[in-house]
Amino acid sequence: MLSLIVWQIPIFGLVISFVLLVLGLGITARRLHDINVPGLVAMILFVPVVGLLAVLYLSWRAGDAGGNTFGAVPDKKREMFRAWLNT
Repeated sequence: MLSLIVWQIPIFGLVISFVLLVLGLGITARRLHDINVPGLVAMILFVPVVGLLAVLYLSWRAGDAGGNTFGAVPDKKREMFRAWLNT
């Protein structure tokens, strides 16, 4: 929604929208890694109806309880700090 509002400002809006797109794809890729799916599957979000269904699915599905092929379960104390640094 923020991207749609900022898009109305000529050059600044384009830059902010691009930054929000990149950040959103990064967060989606991390969420996909949490359920043991490659991050490139995030490109499915660009398909109109399928993308909406994928967002709903990712919102309600629980992550893997243990480690998976993308790594071990992150330490709860450092999880938020790492999320900010990796974004």
